[in-house]
Amino acid sequence: MLSLESPSLRQIPSIAVHGRPFLSLEPPKTLRIWGIRLYFCAPLHAHPTLTGGTSGVSSIVRPGVSAAAYGMEINKLTDTAVRNAKPGAKDYRLSDGAGLYLVVKTNGGKLWRWSFEFHGKEKLLSYGQYPIVTLAKAREVHQEARLQKASGVDPTEAKKQAQKIKEKKEAEARQKRTFEEVARDWLETWGKGQSERYVDTVRYRLEGDILPALGSKAIDSIETADIVKAVKAIEKRGAEDIARRDLQKIKQIYRYAVSMGEIKLDPAAGIVPRDILASHEVKNFARIEKEHLPELLKDIELYRGNQMTRLAMKLMALTFLRTNALIVAEWKEFDFDSKRWNVP
Repeated sequence: MLSLESPSLRQIPSIAVHGRPFLSLEPPKTLRIWGIRLYFCAPLHAHPTLTGGTSGVSSIVRPGVSAAAYGMEINKLTDTAVRNAKPGAKDYRLSDGAGLYLVVKTNGGKLWRWSFEFHGKEKLLSYGQYPIVTLAKAREVHQEARLQKASGVDPTEAKKQAQKIKEKKEAEARQKRTFEEVARDWLETWGKGQSERYVDTVRYRLEGDILPALGSKAIDSIETADIVKAVKAIEKRGAEDIARRDLQKIKQIYRYAVSMGEIKLDPAAGIVPRDILASHEVKNFARIEKEHLPELLKDIELYRGNQMTRLAMKLMALTFLRTNALIVAEWKEFDFDSKRWNVP
């Protein structure tokens, strides 16, 4: 007779046979297995996470103790083996140990799964598709699931509850105003005191740089790090000056959001451009002395490039306009009767 009276053995919570649960006893009870009679002096429950073993009692395991500590082979797969696994005539499995396995589908798909029993019922838990879920990530979430099961929680139900919570949060976020909605409200209010051209320029920058990064997010869910990331992305493409201007507009939008009660705290308030953006040397545009002006006008006349470019350079030399004013000029700005160009 094997007695579990000793203090250390009385703490052992489970015995696994062939890696599958086979009993759930309350003391005092006895059980005969393959000719061995066991007398249990403490509550005993089958441990469901072990696999392997030969005839007889294969393993006695404490919850929370890793399978490796009891000699179970784990982490059998490698990234290379998973990546190179080819589809066959039918689906097949590649075991990583401790219950985790990869199903290789006939169509080439690869799915991480765990088949187990919980309270006498067969369960199947899916961790996702490789390579979206990497080998390392699959092991991580599998370990979490095993710990849930060891503590008496059904991992499949825990996953369903986590998904419900996630969906609820996403639904709540969708009901809240997005950054884009608030930004467009701000643009409409702010633009009333600005020139049409300037408003169009700001709208162009919003739609090209800022809204793709922040527009779809709820206004109160955006953190300082999100704003910094968006501005740094603009800087990385070599548009340092635009990055600074866009940051200024983001800060204006958030001040508007606070004033309108959309949010309580301004995540952009503490962002200082020089703290997150690299400093750059300001260079003045090239110029010529007045005695060289006749030569410049002659060179423009003799320019053999695009005719539109030559005329634009000549017009700039005669009007002293800013380059941008000439580029975005519209015919409605010209009054030929009065021989005047009305620059907004």
